[in-house]
Amino acid sequence: MATEPPAPGSCLNCGTPLTDRFCPHCGQKAQPTRLPLRDVLGEATSTFLNVDGLFWRTLRTLFLHPGQVTADYNAGRRAAQLPPLRIYLGISVIYFVTLSFLGQDRVLFVSLTTTKESGAAAEIIGPAMQYLLFFFVPALAGLLKLLRCRPGGYFVEYLVFAIHLHSIWFAWFWLQLVLGGLLDLAPASLSGITRMLGYGVDAIPQALPVIYLILSLRRAFELRWWTAIWKSFAAILGYSFLLAVAMAVFFAFSGI
Repeated sequence: MATEPPAPGSCLNCGTPLTDRFCPHCGQKAQPTRLPLRDVLGEATSTFLNVDGLFWRTLRTLFLHPGQVTADYNAGRRAAQLPPLRIYLGISVIYFVTLSFLGQDRVLFVSLTTTKESGAAAEIIGPAMQYLLFFFVPALAGLLKLLRCRPGGYFVEYLVFAIHLHSIWFAWFWLQLVLGGLLDLAPASLSGITRMLGYGVDAIPQALPVIYLILSLRRAFELRWWTAIWKSFAAILGYSFLLAVAMAVFFAFSGI
């Protein structure tokens, strides 16, 4: 038996009477079933720009106010920021696409030149690091929970913090990739200047993760300066140890 069409002024999806632009029952937007192409393209553009604006707003807060995005998320203030996993996936995809395009010899904290200087190593390690780092997000969260950055805090709170921290690390190393690529395009006459700039581009991202971690821990979990400092260094040491062990096991089984 065919169902009757919804009455005028009701939702085309579930038939609930409409009182606004969106159905109060199923959430579908009230709009005609037949739309011209310009309206379809306009709606798609508007949706993209809204998500894109949220992405850049969250990223800007991550950069300028370490730990604030995590603190807001754990406090329930989430409407003005992109969900943690979405921003992590977005930045990591951009980073690894840029890495494969530019062909650099470093994958985040792991230098390929210290393992094996070959194209095959880069091709294997790049994709492997994508999966390894994804598992190291909860590993870092576990380390922070063991350090009791917030007595009685739930694991999810530390997981959100670890996701945001890795997101900003990806963003920093992406900037390093881009700046390094631009320096490689500089003319030979500026080789002395580009070499000095290159040293700065290589050194700064290595120091920033620890500094950012200290600032983030202090704000996200309301720690004192000294507590944030020693717990940050303890977390970095534990993280580095786990990463070294994971890479050693990977190299042993992959034959690189």
